[in-house]
Amino acid sequence: MPERRFQFSLATMLVVMACCAVILVIRKALIYEPPTDKFPLYEQAPGTRSAWAVVGPNRVGIRLVARNDRDGSVRIEDGRGGAVVNHAPANQQELIDAASWLDVVQFELEPTPDRIDIIEARIFDHETRRLVTEIDPAFGWRVLAPDVIQVYGLSKQLPKKLDAWFRLYSYEPGVPVAMLGTSPTSSCSLPGGTITLQDIRAGFWNYGARRLQASGSSDQEGVSLVLLWNGEWQGVNYQITAVSASGEKAHTSVPHYLDFEQQGRDQPIYFDMPLSEVDHFELRPFGGRHRFFFEAVTLPKVSETPFSKPPTAQVTVAGREIESEIQDFAPLAMRVTTHRGNWANGVASRSDSRPFVTPRQDGATDQDEAFTITYRTEGRIGIRPQFRFLEKSSRTFVPGSQLGPRATMRTIDAGYNDYFTPLEQIEAIEVTIQP
Repeated sequence: MPERRFQFSLATMLVVMACCAVILVIRKALIYEPPTDKFPLYEQAPGTRSAWAVVGPNRVGIRLVARNDRDGSVRIEDGRGGAVVNHAPANQQELIDAASWLDVVQFELEPTPDRIDIIEARIFDHETRRLVTEIDPAFGWRVLAPDVIQVYGLSKQLPKKLDAWFRLYSYEPGVPVAMLGTSPTSSCSLPGGTITLQDIRAGFWNYGARRLQASGSSDQEGVSLVLLWNGEWQGVNYQITAVSASGEKAHTSVPHYLDFEQQGRDQPIYFDMPLSEVDHFELRPFGGRHRFFFEAVTLPKVSETPFSKPPTAQVTVAGREIESEIQDFAPLAMRVTTHRGNWANGVASRSDSRPFVTPRQDGATDQDEAFTITYRTEGRIGIRPQFRFLEKSSRTFVPGSQLGPRATMRTIDAGYNDYFTPLEQIEAIEVTIQP
């Protein structure tokens, strides 16, 4: 009898194992799981090959994928090879104007922008699961709106399939939005009390003794503020977002949300947006920080017509310190600034911000004999700007051997060059770009 029980148990175990194997095969066939767990930048986010994904209280989908072709036409599909005929892309004219020299793919998500807010986007080559910026410096992307991103190929076609990864807020319909101004003592009402802007300053300032103290960095690329709560906190976490006049947004990284009951009645907040560009702040109930990605998004097919060279831009200086947004490269965004003397100290970055050029702590040197040009791009793309300088008196380009530069430094988003020439001699800057 004991021997029979052993034989019966072994047979049962074999049957159970066979059933489990069959179940696993069926599950794998019915429930697809993308093999991205070995790629840290996916953060083990759930992926979908369908037209939508459940993200918080919303079904988030791709409304359209638009792509420009070299002849100026714009092709619009659904990301799975199907044509979209009932939607026109936002910023369509920008896609048309740059068609000859820039491959632009525009993703637009749904539902409407008041239901979702893109915090961060990452674009991967589907075949290799690597960021497109790692594959080729000609590739990059930028978040344009709460529901829109653009992906770029500078004079080069993008991969045929992409994984579009998002971290976003997802809101219940009808969520109220409170507006807070940028002036000290500005306030807005929330259920249970009032939030007041106690202090606001350009740059990233340290915080201690319940106030902003000496700046942690002397750059002006960020903004620091202190919020003060007065009232009875109702237990609902709130998020705060900086909004520019053009509608672009900057979200906080730490803290993710406001909870004055647990975090104290006053706290510092930091944004990666220059104070000069901030129009107001928005507060609304926390929409989560949901991660997910659309896998193997098929890009609309375009012709094999060769790209033309990117345009050449000219920025008027007239011997002055200037700051200029270069419109010739749109939709790529680049800002160029001139400084009298040797102004730059290096390129730095906070953990939650894009790189920026830092000035010398003791001020610019050789102000009568040298000048510095700094530049910064929006979005992740490895643009390498090249500069030529038109002299005021001769109206000819200054020979490179005469200019220098004496020092140069760049990252994927920012950089600077020092030149041993008085700024007063420079009439204009000619800017060209390449990956």
